[in-house]
Amino acid sequence: MGKKRSGGVGDNFHPVTFQAFGFLVDEWGLTGPRYDPEDETSTVTYGDDPVGYLVVLDRLEHRIAVVAIVGRLSAEVAALVPAAGLGPPQAVRSSANTVRGLEQSLESQAAMVRRLHPRLAGPEGVGLLRAANG
Repeated sequence: MGKKRSGGVGDNFHPVTFQAFGFLVDEWGLTGPRYDPEDETSTVTYGDDPVGYLVVLDRLEHRIAVVAIVGRLSAEVAALVPAAGLGPPQAVRSSANTVRGLEQSLESQAAMVRRLHPRLAGPEGVGLLRAANG
C-alpha cells in the first residue's frame, strides 16, 4: 500500500479495503465490492454463493473484522486460522487505531483470506466454519 493517505481511518476504510481485497473479484470472480457509503457501520461485502465475505470496520473498538460466510455458517477469519492449521488467531492483525494500522490489518486479513478462500470454496468449507465455531 505504501502511499501516504490523507484523512482518518474512517475516510480510508473503503479505498484501502478495495485495494486489499480486489483479488477476490479479479482472481476469483466474486461479486463486489458492495457497500453503502452512507452506512456508519463501514461494511464492505464480496461474493455471495457459495462463499461471501464481510469486511467490517468497528469504529468503537478500532478494529477490523473479516467474516467468511458459507451457506448459513459464518466465522471470523481470526477463528478460521487455527481451524485451518494456519497458526494462532493472532496471526492476523485487527487493530485500526491509525490509518497505517488500518492498512496493515487489512493487508494481513486479505493475505489470510487469499490462503483460506480455495478451502472455503471447496468441499471442506462448511467443516472449517464448524471447526472455527467450536
